[in-house]
Amino acid sequence: MQKKGPHGLFLIILGTVLACAAALVGYWSLMAQGMYSPTFLGLILVFIFLGMAIALYGLYRVVVEGWAVSEASPPDCNSMKLHNRFGPPPMVGMRPWQAVSNYLRRYFDFRGRASRSEFWWCLLFVFLVTTLLEQVNNETLEIVILWGMFIPNLSISARRLHDVNYSGWWQLLHFLPILGTVALFILWASPPNPSYGQRQNRRKT
Repeated sequence: MQKKGPHGLFLIILGTVLACAAALVGYWSLMAQGMYSPTFLGLILVFIFLGMAIALYGLYRVVVEGWAVSEASPPDCNSMKLHNRFGPPPMVGMRPWQAVSNYLRRYFDFRGRASRSEFWWCLLFVFLVTTLLEQVNNETLEIVILWGMFIPNLSISARRLHDVNYSGWWQLLHFLPILGTVALFILWASPPNPSYGQRQNRRKT
């Protein structure tokens, strides 16, 4: 099941690119060229919603694959074979309320690891909160809550990178436009990397 991870990520990227491209074409046609027709506008909206649907399905696949890892995991999840340099494996197959609770409880915790299911549920939670804040139209409340979520966003991202055996400092890729963000999404969607156990096995052989 772990091999299907990049497939979900590919759908997220494909859907996002399709929706953004359709929106840009529509904007350019309406603003720059002055083209307007109900048929053309309807076609643009179809492509935008299609891209959003593909991206959401890709996100669903990534989360479900995170749950599938728990079914394939051996009973002894604390085995040294599943450790890496950042510690023991995280809890896999988290439900939404468990992930959000962990997100808030480990506010300043940059240590340890986070599973894919925990990370993607938290990302969905942040997206929903941000969407609701835009509807409230209270700038002060929006600034307070968004800045309040800044640190736990960094910490959950760092723990997800730890799970694939990368340092949390790789979040600095955000400063590399587009490509850096795409690279981070690939790392976030990658399966756990128990490199410690692999090194131990190689030494024994």
